[in-house]
Order: sequence, then C-alpha cells, then structure tokens
Amino acid sequence: MKTKLAESQTYQQLSQHYQTAFEFFQSHPEKLYFMTQELHLLEASSLLHHFYLSVLVKLSGAGAQNALLSYLKDSMGSPEKLGTAILYLNRAVAAQKELIRFLIELTQDPTVQAKWLFTRGLLALGSLAHVAEDDAEQEVFRHLFTKLKSPQREDELLLTITAMGNTRDLQIYSVLNPLFDHTSPAIRSEADYALRHLEIDLLRSTISIRDQHIGALLELIEPKRVSWFSSTIDRQNRIKI
Repeated sequence: MKTKLAESQTYQQLSQHYQTAFEFFQSHPEKLYFMTQELHLLEASSLLHHFYLSVLVKLSGAGAQNALLSYLKDSMGSPEKLGTAILYLNRAVAAQKELIRFLIELTQDPTVQAKWLFTRGLLALGSLAHVAEDDAEQEVFRHLFTKLKSPQREDELLLTITAMGNTRDLQIYSVLNPLFDHTSPAIRSEADYALRHLEIDLLRSTISIRDQHIGALLELIEPKRVSWFSSTIDRQNRIKI
C-alpha cells in the first residue's frame, strides 16, 4: 500500500512539472541530449521514464525529432524500452521521414520482432500518418496498402485494418470498402469500425464548413456508406460530439 501511495504522489508531482519541463526543452533543444541519456539509465516501467517520453513526443522541433529517433534506435536491444517508447508515439505532434522509415522497417515482417512489439509499431505508424511530413505520410499508406493486399493470417489482417483506421484519412475508404464483402465477420466488423470512426472525425471537421463543401466531401465516400454519413450531416446542428 505504501508503494502505491508513494507512486501516486510521485505521479502527481511529475504531472505538476510537465508544463515546466515541456517549455524548458522547447526553449533549449540542445539539452535534449541529457534527457535521452537519462532515459537510457531509467527502467522502462519507471514513472520518470514515462514522464520524459511524454514530454519528448510533444516537442515538434528537429532537435526533438532527432533525439526521439536516436533513443528508439538505441533501444533496439531492449524490447521493453522500445515498446514503451513506441506506445508514446501515438501522442506525437510531428513525425519526420526518418522516424516513419524506422517504423516501416520495424514492421516489415511480423516474424522478425516479438508479436506485441510488431503490433505496437504498426498501430503507431498508422497514428503518425496525419502528423508526418507529406512524403512520409504517403510512405505510410504505401506500406499499409501493400500489407493489406499481401497474404496474411486473419489476426494480421485485422491489425492492418486497425492501423489504417488510425490514419484518419479519406484514402482508406476505397481500400477498406471491399472488405464489407469479406467472408470473415471479424474482418467486416473491423473495417466498419475503422470507417465509422473516420466518418465521426469528418463530421467534426465539417460542422463549421459551408454547405456547398459537404456535397464535394460526400462524393469522396463510397455509396455503401453515404446513407449513414449524410443522414448524420443532416442532424449536425442537434448532435454534440
């Protein structure tokens, strides 16, 4: 009980210092080297390790991106540390091309890495698509589209669909729509889940868009799903998301 209480108090203290740490490293990117050195010394499960990672992924400068990539590469020999860091990539505000390529390499073959590490890498890759540099964003889609079309076990296909849903991009419509005719109920359900979340994101973004733009938006959506989405748009003034 004492241990849990001490951890709770430590967490509260770190939370209070988060903004201070963020502003310090944002203003002094040259100090990031010392953060990464500290990360290497900490246990993957320690609160301070989590604290530093939560700060690092929210920094958008080139120095922070380089520090993050360097830490990921240096952690290749420590799956637990690498896996923890990859989890935090889902909160990242930017992704340089080198970071995207690192994750693509990590998720080329599910038999090379531990399954849980491969899973985290692919899901993070999808999440980073919308904050990646333009060229890097397209590399994410090419990687995921290739995986979707390649022979996979059902669990691997489900993972790829989920990663594509994480991209929150219209490009996935034309690729996932054919999966509504898949023989597997699980595949059909996952495709529906991915597209429904995308539709909700689109609805949020169209609340303030003028009506003439909504028609153009709907043209991008496959007929199978226009009915639900358009009826939701019609009720947008009464919907609170």
